[in-house]
Amino acid sequence: MVGPDGQVVYPKKATRLDYEGELAIVLGKRGTDIKARDARDYVWGVTLLGDWSIRAPREPAGHFSFAMAKNFNTSCSLGPCIAVGEADPFAADVETWVNGECRQRFNTREMVFSFGEYSNTCPPT
Repeated sequence: MVGPDGQVVYPKKATRLDYEGELAIVLGKRGTDIKARDARDYVWGVTLLGDWSIRAPREPAGHFSFAMAKNFNTSCSLGPCIAVGEADPFAADVETWVNGECRQRFNTREMVFSFGEYSNTCPPT
């Protein structure tokens, strides 16, 4: 993790990095086995998240391919602040701008897994 003014360290094994702008929820209370329909009750605020991924070379196909591309120091940028009560994380517009150009635009309603479903998407170990 790196802060908003931090430097993303380019991994030695990478020949190309890719990025996604995301909205991160900040939980305000502890919970275990939270049901998707109850997730809103645990959200305290939201912040910006930059998700960095190694795109080349690709790791060999297998169980850890996805995780390995996202598993390096500074693979996530977070911040600069937490907005509390200012945005509905379940229906928020998100845009990623690079050098004055909008490169990504979506609404969190379009996520493959909602924030509440996300914790239930991993297969059991």
